[in-house]
Amino acid sequence: MEVRRLRVGEEQAIRELRLRALRDAPYAFSSSLAEEEHDPPEHWDGLAARSEAATDSVVFVAVAADALVGMIGGYMSDDDPPAAGVWGMWVAPEARRGGVASRLLDAVTGWARGRGAARLELSVSDRASAAAAFYRRRGFLPTGETRPLPSDGSATEVFLLKPL
Repeated sequence: MEVRRLRVGEEQAIRELRLRALRDAPYAFSSSLAEEEHDPPEHWDGLAARSEAATDSVVFVAVAADALVGMIGGYMSDDDPPAAGVWGMWVAPEARRGGVASRLLDAVTGWARGRGAARLELSVSDRASAAAAFYRRRGFLPTGETRPLPSDGSATEVFLLKPL
């Protein structure tokens, strides 16, 4: 299994992976399947192009047997001191429990450190208990901020951070 940046030419593969994630765990994301399945090809083209070339945002993917089996996104904020936001972490069920999530998080952490980020910030749904436990094990702490999950107002989005 390889973890690397998303590449131009993988637009359809990342679209399929993201939509699979939204089908698998709709309670875990701020966006919904209904929103993203109608995103135009230009959206996915831009995601791959920015990941490959930009310094302020990135998408890392886990690849096994020539298929994408995991993803994580990162972006730099304008905060002072600089922070990096993390979004879209997901690992396919067949690749779980094998260290893929840790490798994806390590990749985005290294990327953020390389850009001078003082901390990582993310949110996790109160319905994604396995993800919340993973982030706690990896040193993320609650900020005290919560809000209704934009894709499902009956769930709560809990904000976490990790100093770097």
